[in-house]
Amino acid sequence: MKIHLAGCLAICFIMLHFGLGLHADIVKASDISILNKLIFAFEAVYLGVGILTKHSVLLLYMRLFPLDSMKRTCMIIGGLTLTWTVVIGVLVFLQCRPLAKVWTLDLPGHCINIKIAWMVYAIPNTVADAIILVLPIKRVWMMRISLGRRIQVSLIFVLGTFVVFTSIYRFTTLLRYQTYDISWTMAPVITWCLIESSSGIISACLPTLAPLIAVIKVRVTWIPWPRPQQAPVSLPVAEQSHNTIGAKGKKKKPQNIDDSLLYSKRSTATGDSTMVTNSSRVDEILEV
Repeated sequence: MKIHLAGCLAICFIMLHFGLGLHADIVKASDISILNKLIFAFEAVYLGVGILTKHSVLLLYMRLFPLDSMKRTCMIIGGLTLTWTVVIGVLVFLQCRPLAKVWTLDLPGHCINIKIAWMVYAIPNTVADAIILVLPIKRVWMMRISLGRRIQVSLIFVLGTFVVFTSIYRFTTLLRYQTYDISWTMAPVITWCLIESSSGIISACLPTLAPLIAVIKVRVTWIPWPRPQQAPVSLPVAEQSHNTIGAKGKKKKPQNIDDSLLYSKRSTATGDSTMVTNSSRVDEILEV
């Protein structure tokens, strides 16, 4: 996944050298041919980044929520996205017959409208991102954890909303794509493809970055901040206990007992073992 993204970035930098972002009328014909080859390679690598990111998130869901219903849902979504990506990949490699016509426009042959193909791919891709985003929210609120913990875990998953916004905006850039000025109109499309892929990988890694945040939190709290001195509190004489010979002192009840801890123990002993296992998995992976 990261290797594919690095490949996209490398291809993008090379395309900048051959005129990406400039109008076609000031770019050499030989550079336009090389640019078309690089765009063809970028399309193939970009498809790999998208499908690997989605499947990594689905595998994380299957680990966090080891329920049969969640596993079936993740497998169905993963199968549909994989099938759709393979179909688009075949269209990319068969967009022109012969294939060399992709970068040699004067070569005799026939090409499909690749712009329509990418627009058809963008719509299901955005819908799949939205479904994957909201998939774990219901399961999180079914767990036997505190309300604050539910909100915290839900916010971690909802941070991936930016991926959906980038997918929608990338679709709007496809509408401005023109074949006669490919070096200029393709620049915003490739830019937002990189932003979408990068934000997708970051969103997929956010739940596993919680231990790093915990380490930073501990180091920040370790700093010896100056604290105001408090005067010692003395109890009134009437409230002080005095034990004499032969007198029985009263036993004091333990203070500062957290009722939520007792509640969690009772729920662990009598609750659903599946839900308790899920809570422990979330605490293990998302512990802050």
